[in-house]
Amino acid sequence: MRLRPSIVRPVRLLYGSRNFNTVTKHRRWIDVQKPNSYGDTFSVSTYNILNQHYIWPQVFKYVPENDIDWNYRQQLLDKNFRDLNTDIMCFQEMEYDIYDTHWKNSGESSPLKDYRSIFVRKKPPHYWTKSERNLDGVSIFYKDSVFEVIDHIDFDLADLVREHDCPSFEHTEDFKERVLPRNTVALVAALRHKHSGEIVMVSTTHLYWSPKFQDVKLIQMLIICNVIRQFQKKLEKKGLLSPKDPIPLIICGDLNSPIDSFVYQFLKTGDIDLHRDYEKWFTKYDYGSALDLLKSSDPLKLKSSYNELFQAGNFPFTTFTEKYTNIIDYVWYNKEKFDLIRELGQVDPSYVASQVGFPNDEFPSDHIPLVNIFQFK
Repeated sequence: MRLRPSIVRPVRLLYGSRNFNTVTKHRRWIDVQKPNSYGDTFSVSTYNILNQHYIWPQVFKYVPENDIDWNYRQQLLDKNFRDLNTDIMCFQEMEYDIYDTHWKNSGESSPLKDYRSIFVRKKPPHYWTKSERNLDGVSIFYKDSVFEVIDHIDFDLADLVREHDCPSFEHTEDFKERVLPRNTVALVAALRHKHSGEIVMVSTTHLYWSPKFQDVKLIQMLIICNVIRQFQKKLEKKGLLSPKDPIPLIICGDLNSPIDSFVYQFLKTGDIDLHRDYEKWFTKYDYGSALDLLKSSDPLKLKSSYNELFQAGNFPFTTFTEKYTNIIDYVWYNKEKFDLIRELGQVDPSYVASQVGFPNDEFPSDHIPLVNIFQFK
């Protein structure tokens, strides 16, 4: 995608002649545990990059015009991507047109030239008046020298339960009114680590945004986990995974769900019965037998990679705006398959205290990337 020269403000002017890492400049690495001497390591990141078409004036009025200009933000995102340099990158709110014309390219000018990718685009909502190419979606980029994709599935959650025989998800009136209108999409991929031969299943999504739909977000995550289990069985039939082994799963994304939410509890424990808001939400709406999946399915029981930091208050946000600051982005992993070795910590609190919110001239999105290094067990 060609930038308009008349308004381009080069990122290098911000950082001067020094070669700053734009991702770690205001953050520091945290060593979680010492790696063993025999397991291969790999790095994972997740990042909601803020689609330019979602910069609503009423939400981002505090951001200077120069900092919100797409040409500048794209340059800074490009630099972010180069500086992240993780083996697996999951993105949300990635605009299809820019993905197709710029980020998926393998040319020397591309910040992701060493990567291959898969992408799924959202369907246009009823209010959408722009080109469908301007719609966003989620993507998985994987470093070609480290991983190869052996299978993947991309899907629109509503279409999946609408068009396929999914008896667990009854189309009650509440289900049709609250779940089916959402255009949420997801990816699930099986990646083979080229050096070790190990399989990593990676899923990414961007759940529905509204805090008034905590029930819907749980149903969406149930749908995704149901797909993950089916995908796991498919890999087992191909002999790529063993039914006796724990699932080698990592789920990344913007789940729009804080740490006291149904989604967080479900991914952590496989259940929500003891959640303090259970009665408030699930006696008010009728979802038929959908919640039976909580009792009948084999729970994934994953661990949030930043859980200890979140709980201790040492990582106060993953999104930071003038009116909303919270933890809603996650990297979930199966601790029976992977050890967490290292993670990128919070943004320097003294820097945060001097800001109204993101984006700004150093952070191109209202979200920050989460970055982890794992080791195969």
